[in-house]
Amino acid sequence: MNQPLAACCTLCVTVIVGNVWAQPAQPIPIEPEAYRVYESVLRRFADLKPDRRPLVILSNTRSLSQMGCFPSGTAIENEWKPVMDNFRRRSADNHRLDEQKLLLEVPFELVRWGEIMSGEDFGDASKNFMTRWPKAGGFYDFSAVGFDPAQTRAIVYLGRRTLSVGEGQYHFLEKVADWTEVTLRGVNVCKGQPFY
Repeated sequence: MNQPLAACCTLCVTVIVGNVWAQPAQPIPIEPEAYRVYESVLRRFADLKPDRRPLVILSNTRSLSQMGCFPSGTAIENEWKPVMDNFRRRSADNHRLDEQKLLLEVPFELVRWGEIMSGEDFGDASKNFMTRWPKAGGFYDFSAVGFDPAQTRAIVYLGRRTLSVGEGQYHFLEKVADWTEVTLRGVNVCKGQPFY
């Protein structure tokens, strides 16, 4: 190959590779069935607090690096192991929720972390949050949803937090007609302060 042509090819490869790496990371899409799981878990919380509107929900799911603990127990090590394995795979990265696909019967807003923590310091963030969402009382955030191969079992983490306190835990659901939460005997659901 002559030198001018070789130099041109090297430049083309450099530009193409450079452009591939320069592309912003695309959010990983969330499958439709995961939205049905989110809706099922949120519906229960919305029913418990009918005056807390709109529901404020973080638009990005949390990743494995943002988890403080994981469910454990005999059921997780046996019949729910495929679900937990899938949960870990799906939670390797953040996902972005799509408000067009989240079908709730109550008002809600999907927001970025920067919108919740707006201001110079914690006091500003709290004041700005209360000004924008005076009735919300806090915000929710989700993990990705882990499924078994047949998508009849699911695991998801839900955290609920005001700007100063909060709680969160893993939820286990089974699908018969709709997604229904189930209690797994002897399983640690990591209930407690949300992981931040």
